[in-house]
Amino acid sequence: MLATIHHDFIAAAKRYRDNIAVWADDEIITYHDLHQRSNAFAQWLLHNQLAPRKRIAIILPKCIDTVVALLGTLKAGNTYVPLGASWPENRLASIVEVGDFALLIDNSTLAPCLEPGDPPTTTALATSVSTLGIRSLLWQETTLSANEQCQPFETLAEVSPDDLAYILYTSGSTGVPKGVCVSHAAARAFPHWAREELSINSDDRIASIAPFTFDLSTFDLFTTLASGATLYLVPERHKMLPSQLSLFFQQHGITRLYAVPSTLVLLTLRGQLPDRNLSALKTVLFAGEVFLPPAYRAFKALLPAHVSYYNLYGPTETNVCTYYKMPVIDDETDASIPIGLPLPGTRLFTLMSEDDGENEHYHGELCVAGPTVMSGYWGEPENTSTRQRHHWVAIPDEIYSRAYCTGDMVSQRADGNWLYHGRRDKMVKIWGYRIELGDVETCLLKHAAIEQAAVIKYVKPGQLGEMLVAFVVAGISDEKEPKALIAHCKQHLPHYMVPQKICWLDEMPFNHSGKIDRLQLEQSLEKQ
Repeated sequence: MLATIHHDFIAAAKRYRDNIAVWADDEIITYHDLHQRSNAFAQWLLHNQLAPRKRIAIILPKCIDTVVALLGTLKAGNTYVPLGASWPENRLASIVEVGDFALLIDNSTLAPCLEPGDPPTTTALATSVSTLGIRSLLWQETTLSANEQCQPFETLAEVSPDDLAYILYTSGSTGVPKGVCVSHAAARAFPHWAREELSINSDDRIASIAPFTFDLSTFDLFTTLASGATLYLVPERHKMLPSQLSLFFQQHGITRLYAVPSTLVLLTLRGQLPDRNLSALKTVLFAGEVFLPPAYRAFKALLPAHVSYYNLYGPTETNVCTYYKMPVIDDETDASIPIGLPLPGTRLFTLMSEDDGENEHYHGELCVAGPTVMSGYWGEPENTSTRQRHHWVAIPDEIYSRAYCTGDMVSQRADGNWLYHGRRDKMVKIWGYRIELGDVETCLLKHAAIEQAAVIKYVKPGQLGEMLVAFVVAGISDEKEPKALIAHCKQHLPHYMVPQKICWLDEMPFNHSGKIDRLQLEQSLEKQ
């Protein structure tokens, strides 16, 4: 069996052909049918010279047909690139401009796709998609000959573990999204480990909350569909309604849940968990941001005692590279939850720079080498990757010749578990999304009324959630209308990067080094 993520699915499809593979809004598909439909789509791509080793951009909602498209893309030897239909058009356009896509699947390209031999261009961008149109494309078999329709998948396209499986786009410090390129070997490493560690089997029902543009979704897709389990695509209407989300878990007997801590905080506060029967739940995994110990304990207290919990860590560039299984008995301290131990085959070490100075609380910047690490950034030559740009450091005489520098400051406990101490730069995470504060500040400064801007992540004392707060100094126009500034941000930034609060200042505070005094800004919020 080749070490590719779709071959793991194929093995499961042959073993569990009649099991339900995916549920979405009361529509289901079996493993056999998912295998057959994704084969047909892979053949369509090859028939139209849109494969192999090409990139297919997918701007579709989470539904069964999207899963068909993802698997079909992989089976054809291609790389899938999920993009958000709700992303600002200029963000999508900047990605399409450099993405070198063979095909962009969205509402504007569905009709041309149905004409064999005439692949569509990738210039149009749509924010709404017709489900019926997607189904027409993904069920397309009429252009194939009888022999092609009967052709077994295994002869369609050769795929090696080093070929790219997917590219996920993250926030970039220069304001340009960065495409994280992940090979089949790297894409498979974490889901394979999770399947073994958690003993996931064909009886499991796994909830998928994260969008396919987010790396948490790789667990949902590839751990589930390699196990004969059922993947439940949580409807969008439930995601921001905690009481509906918890009811969904109850009604469908969800056994495994992977989410960012912000979602778990919402469930704690407004999910009506004491009123739910979640006895089927076995495991809760969380990652993407810090889960404050008081918030974790409050969430855990509302779930059955038998549930186990894992804190998973890793930026998109490394997927999950460390894990910490929470102890059954909590020590009741407010010390941070460890990010834990490395996955098998993963090497962790730290580097200190001259800018770090002396700090007894951490060892340095965490660097990761191992099977889950990305191949690189799309369109970026290796010779431009420098440590100053949060990329690579060489590690001679090792199995892996280089390690990814995460920008996260860490230390290691005596028991071997690693602790996270924050970012070296101005990168933060909100709702599990990685956000360069510089991106948000750059956007604010593009507004004609703004002369200076600083953005911080803030946790209000006594509250469990986090938010982005923008401090701005008005220019000559002296326009101080928060709604107009928020509207400006929404035109240029994804929703998770838009500040939740705007604070107008007469002047920006600076420290003795001449830098914006962010600690003073945070303290000013605590006085409000």
